[in-house]
Amino acid sequence: MSGFLVLVALGWWHSHLLEPNKSYGTNLMLDTSGFPVVVYKDGVDSLANCIRVRWNGSGWVYDTLPIMPYKPVSVYSWVRIDSLNHLHFAKSVHGSGPSPDKDTVFFASETDTGWKFYKYFDYSVSSIRPVAFDVTGGGVPHLILAMGFGGDSSVAAHIWMEGDTWISESFMNYETDSLDAYLGDARFDSNGNLHLAVEGMWPVWMLWYGFRDSSGWRIDTVDPVWEDDGDFCFSTCDITVDWWGTPYILYWPWYDWGGYKDKYAALTPFGWIVEYPGLDGGGYTTSNYAVTPDSTVHTISVHGDKTLWHAVRHGPNDWEEVEYIAPGIWPVCLNADRDGYLHFLYFLSPSSYDLWYATNNPDVGVSESSSATRENLILLMAPSGFWVADYSGPVSVYDATGRLILSRDIKGKTLVSPLNSGVYFVVGGKQRGRVAVLR
Repeated sequence: MSGFLVLVALGWWHSHLLEPNKSYGTNLMLDTSGFPVVVYKDGVDSLANCIRVRWNGSGWVYDTLPIMPYKPVSVYSWVRIDSLNHLHFAKSVHGSGPSPDKDTVFFASETDTGWKFYKYFDYSVSSIRPVAFDVTGGGVPHLILAMGFGGDSSVAAHIWMEGDTWISESFMNYETDSLDAYLGDARFDSNGNLHLAVEGMWPVWMLWYGFRDSSGWRIDTVDPVWEDDGDFCFSTCDITVDWWGTPYILYWPWYDWGGYKDKYAALTPFGWIVEYPGLDGGGYTTSNYAVTPDSTVHTISVHGDKTLWHAVRHGPNDWEEVEYIAPGIWPVCLNADRDGYLHFLYFLSPSSYDLWYATNNPDVGVSESSSATRENLILLMAPSGFWVADYSGPVSVYDATGRLILSRDIKGKTLVSPLNSGVYFVVGGKQRGRVAVLR
């Protein structure tokens, strides 16, 4: 593990209030510059506005998104962003077709000239239920569906659009494969391969994983939660795919012996590993996982005192809450950009719908900040420590593992000593530096 890269994702947290007391159905994505793009609705009724707010490098830009013409809804079940920074929405409406057991999926895709609206419905099946959704980098929508044909005959189907035509393939039969698709999440990797995490409920409760590349589908059993008296009642799962195409899954099964438990699953060269994060600080995981380019797994935990903490995985069954972030609850939509910075959304309390955005990138979310103003601290080696030159203000010193060693206010040239031998990282406002200490 590279201490410097881990440190890039530690410290310097700041927050920004995006919407006071009327934000619902929130989603956070990153555009191709690594800037945040947030989508939410400003009310609970079906005609509430759907709002996009994005950081453009110097300030926050708000715009109201169109309501789908097929149904008076502006709350979308899924929201994705493509490599052109266009948004894509999918919304399932139950019983909107000729049968009350069928769903119609409505789509809205942003283009260079406006918005395209379309829908999917299959009249040949007895039931249809969406499971997961994602878009390719080029903006092609892909949907995973559970389809029923009457009786116990059901399949999991993968559909996508080529031009204006829907293409469909079945990749799992519930009867012959003894699996079904209840709820799930899907993500494309940088090579265009599709990764799928699904909570199945028949014939037993089980987390399974699907992978599709040019050769077809592969299905893995990840966690048979039923063996420990677990199920997925009122539960969801989130899948994250890192920069090299490795999938990570966060899910919350319910166990008769302990209630809901947050669990971690990841695919390794030796197969799937499953862990309980077991955060020593007493927090529990409520956001998805984000993986920085140094392969460190990050998550946000929340404590009973309504405080949010940054937690990392150091190795097998080795999780640590490395720093306090802010007061709050319900952290959602954690993302990591290519520079190793983290971004997420949160609320302050169960009764407040104030939507907050937090990041540890000092150049994002603060209107007066810009990358041009970022400077390096001048650090001079000294016996058992170092000098900070030409800087006044608060300074934080971290060791190579990312742990805070000391924090103090300094004025002008100041000696920081004594310290043990090693490499230290120093943060002062928007400035930073690295120095080696010898004893």
